Amino acid sequence: MRLTRPLVLAALAAVVGSNTAEAHDLKAVVTVTATEVKVEAGYDDDTPADGGKVRLTTADGNAVADGKLDERGCWATKVPPPGSYVVVVNDIGHRDRVAFTIPAPPAAEAVAGPPLSETTYSNWRLDKTLGTAIGLTVLLGGSLLYAVLRRKPVPPSA
Repeated sequence: MRLTRPLVLAALAAVVGSNTAEAHDLKAVVTVTATEVKVEAGYDDDTPADGGKVRLTTADGNAVADGKLDERGCWATKVPPPGSYVVVVNDIGHRDRVAFTIPAPPAAEAVAGPPLSETTYSNWRLDKTLGTAIGLTVLLGGSLLYAVLRRKPVPPSA
């Protein structure tokens, strides 16, 4: 009987916790090409962050460019000089921040080759659904372990 209480509480937490896994999470992806910095932003359910605000700053916070995402959740600007930069996307109470670096061009005496290739940056983070599942598994496992360890041994019959 004592084992059922933690299991019922854990099952209730699983039902209540699974509803929060449906929340939106804004994710921005920054792609740097030889001529431009492109930003694509959207939510976990594949809807674009259209109309969201974009700000490109240097690593120390000086503004380089500002803009607004189009209906596809995209924005682009010219490539700034080499250095470290941050793109911040804000949309309806959600925010994502992506740091990236634009390398210095190769030296003039270097062997001529193709132009800079495309480089993509994003903030990888654990998906909320997966994070909730891991959290609930830990909660259920801990509850079960606690219940088993708390069980009193049955005295032998005489």
